[in-house]
Amino acid sequence: FSSSMQPTQKAQLGYWTFQGPSQIVRLVLELAHIPYEETNYMGDQWAKVKSQNNLGLPFPNLPYLIDGSRKITEALAIVRYAALKGRSELLGANEYDQVEVTTLYGVIGDIRAEGAV
Repeated sequence: FSSSMQPTQKAQLGYWTFQGPSQIVRLVLELAHIPYEETNYMGDQWAKVKSQNNLGLPFPNLPYLIDGSRKITEALAIVRYAALKGRSELLGANEYDQVEVTTLYGVIGDIRAEGAV
């Protein structure tokens, strides 16, 4: 990401009122020094926004990140975007490290899913 591609406004992060998968997103946004504002949805608020697709998201889902013209959904995609934009070393120093980071993200997802069952 070149400096000319970086939006100057605060990014917009949207998620439910609870932490869930967006907590890792918040941490990486902070580590990458990407300023953002958060919109939290309760109950049927998101259903209304999603059905109208007022945000223009290609795949309306939570969490989402809107950073200038970039509109991203899914926690892993947002984490990768934030790391690439601000702190690419978070994704690993080489190809093997990058695979390990992806593996750990999957393991964390599995652990979260088991805890939710």
